[in-house]
Amino acid sequence: MAEKSGINAHLVVTGLLASICGFVSSYETVVFAACLLYIREELCLSTKWIQIVASIMYVTGILGNLAAGQVADLLGRKFVIMSSSVSHIIGALVVASSYTRTQIMVGRLFTGLSLGLSSMCAPIYLSEISVTAVRGHITLLYYFFYGVGFAVGTLVGGGFATVTKGWRYMAAIGSFLSLVQFIFFFFAPESPRWLISKGRVREGRGALLSLRSEDYPSSAELDAIKADVNDNAGKGGLVQVFKSPPVRRALLVGSLLHMSQALTAFFTIIVYSATLVTMTGIADRTNAMWIVTGMVGAALVGLAVGLGLVERVGRRALVLTSLMGVTTSFLFVAIVFTLIHVHSPAVELPPVDPECDAQTCAECTFNGKCGYCFSGGQGNPEDAACVLADSDDYYNTALSGPCSNVTLLDDKVYTFAYKWCPYPNAWLTIFGLSFFLFFYFIGIGPLTWTINAEIFPGWARSLCASLTNSVNWTVCLSLSLVFLTLMERIFKHGVFYILTGINFVFLVVFFFILPETRGVSLEDMETLFSMPLGTVRLKKSQVSPT
Repeated sequence: MAEKSGINAHLVVTGLLASICGFVSSYETVVFAACLLYIREELCLSTKWIQIVASIMYVTGILGNLAAGQVADLLGRKFVIMSSSVSHIIGALVVASSYTRTQIMVGRLFTGLSLGLSSMCAPIYLSEISVTAVRGHITLLYYFFYGVGFAVGTLVGGGFATVTKGWRYMAAIGSFLSLVQFIFFFFAPESPRWLISKGRVREGRGALLSLRSEDYPSSAELDAIKADVNDNAGKGGLVQVFKSPPVRRALLVGSLLHMSQALTAFFTIIVYSATLVTMTGIADRTNAMWIVTGMVGAALVGLAVGLGLVERVGRRALVLTSLMGVTTSFLFVAIVFTLIHVHSPAVELPPVDPECDAQTCAECTFNGKCGYCFSGGQGNPEDAACVLADSDDYYNTALSGPCSNVTLLDDKVYTFAYKWCPYPNAWLTIFGLSFFLFFYFIGIGPLTWTINAEIFPGWARSLCASLTNSVNWTVCLSLSLVFLTLMERIFKHGVFYILTGINFVFLVVFFFILPETRGVSLEDMETLFSMPLGTVRLKKSQVSPT
C-alpha cells in the first residue's frame, strides 16, 4: 500500500498530532454543554446570560479565524497550531477555576481564540502534507478526532455528573491533550508547500520526503509544487482574490458550505444538547448526559461511514446525502414537537397567580415564569396546575403548591415541568436528533472543512479559508445568541421547521454548484473552478499527471 499511496509512518503520526485540534474542539463543545447544567445554577444565570456565556467564544473565534490566515502565511502553519494549543490551555484552566460569570467569559474568550485558530489552520495543514490519492482520509483525521472528542467529552460529562464541583474537572481535563500537542508539535515538519512558497526549497524538499514512502515519486510532486508557486508568484491579497474568477467561484462555494454547515445548527444543538434532552421531560441531569452520550454514538457511526466512503463515492455525493438526511431528521423532530404541543395536557386547577392563567401545559410553559405541576408519570389531569416557578432555584421547583415541596418532587409523587410538557412519545425527539447527528457526520460536518482546505490555490489558501471559516463562526454566533429565545417565542417545533426549510434550500443549491474534488490535486483546483458553473468534475485529460 505504501508504494502506491506514498503513506509512511511519519505522515500518519504528524496527521494524528495535527488532528488533536479536532478532539479539543469537540471535547470543549460537548463538555461545556454539560457544564452549563451546573454553571447556570451555581451562578444563577438567566436564559439571556446562558446564551451570552455559550456564545461569547464565537467572538474571538471569528477574530482568530481572520488572524489565522495572515499569521499562517507569514509565520507558518505550525506556529498557528501551537498557538491554538497555548490559548486552549489558558482558556480551559480559567473556566475550571472560575467563580463569576466574568471569569467564565474570559476563559471562553481564550477558548474561542484557540478554536478559531485551529479550525482554520489544522485542515489546511493536513491537506498540504497529504498525498492526493488519500487526501480525503488524511484531512478527515481531524474529524475522526472530532468524533472521539465528542465520545470522550460525553463520558467525562456523565462520569463527573455526580461529583461535587465536577464541572470544574470536566473543563480542566481538556487542557491535557493541548499540552501534549504543543510539546510534540515541536518535532513535526512544517508544511512543505508553505516552505517552498517562502523560497525555502531545500527545507520544503526535506519536509516532503520525510512525509512520503521511499518508492513514491516525490520529485514529480515537488516539481508540481514549485511550478505552481512560480506560476502564482506575486499573487495574494483580497484584491487579487476577487480579480480571479476561479478563486471567486471557489470562495462562493466554500462560503456557502460553511454557511450551510452552521445553519444545520449543529454547534448550537450540541452546546444546548443536555438542555434539549431535559426539555423532553428527562429532568435528571446525570441521565440527560448519558442520553447525550448515546446520541454521540450515532454521530460516530456516521463519521465512520463518511470516512469509509469519502475516497470511494466522493465529497459531492456525501454532502448531498448528508443534507438530505439532515433535512428529513429536522422535519421528523419538528413533527414530534408539534404533536407534543397539540396533545398538551390540560390545566385543571385555577391559577394561584394571574400570570399563570393557562388552559394547557403548552400555553403554561410558553410563559417563561410558569411551570406545569402534575402528579403521576404522565400527569394526572385532576390536579394539574400552572404555577409560578422559583427563579432562585433555577426553575426546578414552584413557588407554591405541591411542586414547591422538594420531598414530593424527589419521591416522584409530583413532577414540575418547566419549558416542557409530559407526552408519552417525547423520546422520539431524541431519536430524530440522533439521526441528525448521524447524517451530519456523514458529509456536511467534516467535508465542509475538507473541501475548504483543498479548493483554493496555494497563494490564496490561508486567506480564503480564514474568510470562509469566519462565515461559519459568525452564523454560529448569531444562532447561539437567539436559539433558546427563538424556542420561547415560536416554540420548539417552529425552530425545527425553519431549519428544515433552510437545509432543503442548501441541498438544492449544492446539487447545482458543488463540484467533485476527489482525485484532483491541489495544483489543479484552479482548473476545476475555471470550468462553467455546474461542472461536476474534471475530465481525465484536464488533470495534471502526478
